[in-house]
Amino acid sequence: MEVYFLRHGIAEDLSPTRKDADRALTEEGVKRMKKAALGMRRLELTFDAVVSSPLVRARQTAELAIAGLGHKGTLRFSDALTPEAEFGDLLNLLSEFPENARVLVVGHQPSMADFVSRLISPKGEARIEVKKGSLTRVDLDGDGGVPRGILQWAMPSRILRALS
Repeated sequence: MEVYFLRHGIAEDLSPTRKDADRALTEEGVKRMKKAALGMRRLELTFDAVVSSPLVRARQTAELAIAGLGHKGTLRFSDALTPEAEFGDLLNLLSEFPENARVLVVGHQPSMADFVSRLISPKGEARIEVKKGSLTRVDLDGDGGVPRGILQWAMPSRILRALS
């Protein structure tokens, strides 16, 4: 399985409702994510599934990625991708997809960095930085229990935007 971890773009510090879940992408965040999505398209990335955290900034990021890529599938939401989600939540989510699937997951810190780190190093000793708008690919070998991941690449948003 190929899993692509996309962290949401630049978001407002405080939403009008003062709820973290309602924080939206800023104008700059939208602009950058649109360009990053075009960079993803230039890389000819395609996905069998796109799953996002239900929080507004992640949902908006996923929608911009889908639009930029021309993805025809549906967007699914999962609490397994929220900031406070646990590694087991991610594993349960990924177990729903076939071993040969290409899945884009859109979420937040600190869970995104934790997920990538735990997949590529069983005890989580490897620490990967996952910046806003970045895309990280991890290939999973799902032979039985906890999948082992191989970090294929990590691409900062600025590189994705430069490809557009």
